[in-house]
This record gives sequence, C-alpha cells and structure tokens, in this order.
Amino acid sequence: MAKILVANAGAWQPSEDDFRSALAQLHRKDSVRHAIESAQATVADQSPPHSCADTKARLLARHLLLHVLTKSDNTQAERLLWKREVHLPISKYGKPLTASYRDGHYSVTHVAEWVCCARSPAAPLGVDIATVLPHDSVLFSLFLSKEELVRTEAVPRKQWPLLFALFWTLKESVLKALGLGLSTKLQMCDISLDNIELENISVVSNAQPGTIHIASKHHMMLSLRGNANQRWSYSCFMLPGDPSHMVSVVLQEEAVDDAMEVLFVSPQTALQD
Repeated sequence: MAKILVANAGAWQPSEDDFRSALAQLHRKDSVRHAIESAQATVADQSPPHSCADTKARLLARHLLLHVLTKSDNTQAERLLWKREVHLPISKYGKPLTASYRDGHYSVTHVAEWVCCARSPAAPLGVDIATVLPHDSVLFSLFLSKEELVRTEAVPRKQWPLLFALFWTLKESVLKALGLGLSTKLQMCDISLDNIELENISVVSNAQPGTIHIASKHHMMLSLRGNANQRWSYSCFMLPGDPSHMVSVVLQEEAVDDAMEVLFVSPQTALQD
C-alpha cells in the first residue's frame, strides 16, 4: 500500500535558534540547506528565514522525507546522526534521488501551511498540493488540453476552483512521477487526463497528529503529447482550513484494489525531536 505522511507546517513556529538548529541537522551540502543559506547570504535586508512561512515549510518537508527514509528501529541519537550524513543527490529538475538510502519511490511537496511525503514500495509516484482559490478562466486554457477544456465547460462555474486545483495537482504529480519538469518542450497542456471526477475527492475532517485517513484509489487515463492512453491510478483529498488545500497522488500502476493511507504527523515527529 502506498502511504503519505502529512504535517501541518503552520503549527511549527520555531525561534531563530530552533530554525538554525533544524537547518544544521542536514548534511552541509544538502540542496535545501544550501539554498536557504545562500539566499540569506545574497539577499540583503530580508526577514529572518524562520519568519518566512514558505522557507520553514521547505525545511520541514526535507526533514519529513528524511524521517520517512530513516529506519524505524533506530534510536533518536542514531536518527539525528544518520540525518547529518545523508546527502541526497538531485535530478536536473530538483527531485531528490533516494535509491541509495532506501528501496521504493518517494515524492515530496509543500506549501506554506502543509508538507507531504508520499512513498510507494513498487510503482513510481508523484504528490502535489495546492490551495483551492478562485482563478480566472483564462488560466484553464493555459494548462488544460482541448479535450479537458470541453469537459470543463460542462461543470458548474462554482466548482471551477476545485476543478482547477484537482487538475493542477494531478498534472504536477504526473510530472514528478515521470521525473520531469515544466520547460519550453513540455507544458501542462501536453498532458491530457481522462476519468477524473470531482466525486472522487475525499474530505479530511480531522488532521490532528496521529490521525489516519484512507483515500480511495481510482483509475485515470493519461496521454502525453498525444501518445496512446496509459492507465494510471490516483487518489485525491481535501485538507481542512481556510482556504482549504487539495492533495493529489498519482501512481504509475493500474491497481486500485487497495487504498492510499494518509498519516498525519506533528512537525516534531518530522524533525525527529
């Protein structure tokens, strides 16, 4: 069964010392650590990194990935030592490459309020999260295929923010599962999805640490630049809050007889404090 860990990044309010301690726990050449430290060194008169919500979430997301990669039977001291020794190489599109440390496939995403890490034992997967907000209809034409635009017109306009978030997160997840990124050679509209239904979105009512949510898996048909349909599976669910957030996970497999287990953890668990 594929699993996804979710932590409320908004609940982590570290002091500047706590933030720097969490940063120092990473390998000195870790790409996230390097990016945060470089930004601080090159941009003058900016606010401290611990007060920037997106920077905090990015750091917490890295710790959540390392938490998932860590052997569960390790002591806290062993986990912290191991974390400092892990240097994850990244692909040209910024994806952490984890094969040297643990079997399986992994994908990470974050926004200012939430961080997510998904794991599949066998099938390549991708996860993405987006805020559900009203968008100009012009945006639909920029990332939906012609077939998707036709189907969108049949959906009531009041549901378009939900539909936008669903298609956006699914397509971002597909790119992550394929190990690709957006470029001048590949755009969102090059990806065409079918069998996507708003009714398949499950709603999380309790996101407290320790809570488990089971999200059903569904079939979807994927075409990339007109290539023949490929049968994938996906899960999607809504996180509570104002605004709410959409999380989508796609797997490069047909099986839908199992489900996606969503485990909510505290920021302290992700940090292995």
